[in-house]
Amino acid sequence: MFIGNCRKHLDRMSIGFPPTKSGVDYKLLWPEGLGFPFIIHSKGHSVKGEVYNFSEDTIRFLDRIEGVEGGLYEKRIVSVIMDNGDKIDALTYVGGESLQTYRHSSSYSTVIPEEFEKG
Repeated sequence: MFIGNCRKHLDRMSIGFPPTKSGVDYKLLWPEGLGFPFIIHSKGHSVKGEVYNFSEDTIRFLDRIEGVEGGLYEKRIVSVIMDNGDKIDALTYVGGESLQTYRHSSSYSTVIPEEFEKG
């Protein structure tokens, strides 16, 4: 599973692999006023993150906290380029239908503020 910038919530549940270079053709959005970021498909962009190996039970747990059933996030298979150059496919969560209204927001950040990166 490809995870962008939420490692602090997952360390207890997973085994990490080498940091990835990027999730290909996706872009990070953090709209002003929304308390969390999400990624959307965006040709030519990339998102830095990490790859983890999760059990099916953990993925079901993540589905619940990511609001998959309610449409907050959707699960997708994305192409990821590892730091060593290998290209893999990985499961990730992208902004679902309820977040698409923010897609064209005129005010958003494409980076995670430093205070949120530090666990």
